[in-house]
Amino acid sequence: MIGLAAAAFGYVALTGGFKPSYQSITTTTTTSTGTSSGCPQNPSFVNSFTDAAQVGVSLSGTTIYYRNQATKQTVTTAPTVAGTFDIVVTNTSYIPSIINNQVLTCNSNLLSTSLYALTNVIIIIFTNTGNHVLNGTAYTATASAASGEPINETSSTNTMNWPLRFVGTNLKSTGNQMVVYEGSSGNNVSSASLSGAIASGVGAPRGYTSKIAGSYVAWYLIPAQQNGGVWTSNLQVNPSGSNSVNGTQYLTVYNLQPFVDSLDGTINTGTALADSYNNAKYLSYQQFTWAEK
Repeated sequence: MIGLAAAAFGYVALTGGFKPSYQSITTTTTTSTGTSSGCPQNPSFVNSFTDAAQVGVSLSGTTIYYRNQATKQTVTTAPTVAGTFDIVVTNTSYIPSIINNQVLTCNSNLLSTSLYALTNVIIIIFTNTGNHVLNGTAYTATASAASGEPINETSSTNTMNWPLRFVGTNLKSTGNQMVVYEGSSGNNVSSASLSGAIASGVGAPRGYTSKIAGSYVAWYLIPAQQNGGVWTSNLQVNPSGSNSVNGTQYLTVYNLQPFVDSLDGTINTGTALADSYNNAKYLSYQQFTWAEK
C-alpha cells in the first residue's frame, strides 16, 4: 500500500491554481486609529500569527476580516471602536483561521492564531474489482502508472464498494474536504454513502456542475488531514431495483476554507464550495473517473 501511495503522488492532477509555499518569518502588528467614546486609550489589536505545524514560524502578509457582532458589518480595516468581533485571518497558501468572540477593549489587545499550510492529499481509490484508480487510469499487476489502462469494469446489479484512502502531508493540512460522487442515471442508483463522513446530502451542492444529465449526485464532508494523517473510507453505491450501476463514475475531492460570504458578510466555517452568489470558494480540487460498462 505504501508503494501505491508513493506512485499516486507523482501523477494525481492538482487543479485550481494551487501553489503551496511557506511565508517569511515576521510578526505583523496592526494598530487602529481614533478614539471611541469613553475610551482613555485607542482600541487596538496587536497581531501574532504563526504556522500551526512549525514552532517559531510567524506569518506576514495576512488579510484580516473583522465582523462586528453588534452591527453585523464585515470589514478589512482594523476596528476603531471597542466591541466583540468574529474574525477570519487569511494568508496566501495557508488555510484561513476563524477567531470567534474576540473582544476589543479600550487598550492594546492581543489577536493570536495559528494557520496550517495548505496541501492536497494523496488519494488512493480501489474499484470494485480491486484496480487502483489514477485519474481514469488503473494500476494492475502488469500495468505501471505510465502505461496504465483506462478502467472499464463490468456494470452490476449488485451493491458496488470502492475503498478510499486519503494520505496527508507532514507539517501541512488539507482543511475540511468535500467529496462529490456522481455516476449513472438517477434512475439506476437508489443511494450512495461514504463511511466516516461528518455530513452528507443528495443532489449537487452549490458550486458543483453535474457532468451527466439526469445523474445521481451526492456530497460528503470529511475531516481535514493534518500532519501526514491517513483517513480510510468506503464509497458504497446501491443500485435501484434490478437496474445496474453503469456508465462513467466521477469522484471529486475539494479542499474547503472558511470564507466571508459576498452577500451579507457572514462567515462560513469551511463547509461549502461557493458563496451565496455562487462564487467559488474552495482552495483546490482533484477529480477521478472510471467506467462501469
